[in-house]
Amino acid sequence: MTVCIAGIKDEGRTGKSSIMLICDRRISLFGGWFSQEGNAKYTQVHRDWFGMFAGGVEETNLMLKEVNRSLAKLKSTPFEEVVDHCRSAYGKLRKD
Repeated sequence: MTVCIAGIKDEGRTGKSSIMLICDRRISLFGGWFSQEGNAKYTQVHRDWFGMFAGGVEETNLMLKEVNRSLAKLKSTPFEEVVDHCRSAYGKLRKD
């Protein structure tokens, strides 16, 4: 079982917000035949964004690389544009 949770904390009056990331640290390889404890399930995909992953490492590694390539083209990173780029990266890899 994999746990990846993200939550937004809004400070209200100060205008500052933060995102909290919570995840387990166990990675399964080779269809679950092998597991390793102590690994982070997130990685920086852009200077302003982190990507979290669940599932097989082999597949998600390709996905995060494609998201990274797609986001590298962005000058500004509004949430909606980041979502669109992530969706297109997912669609591109699923099509193949």
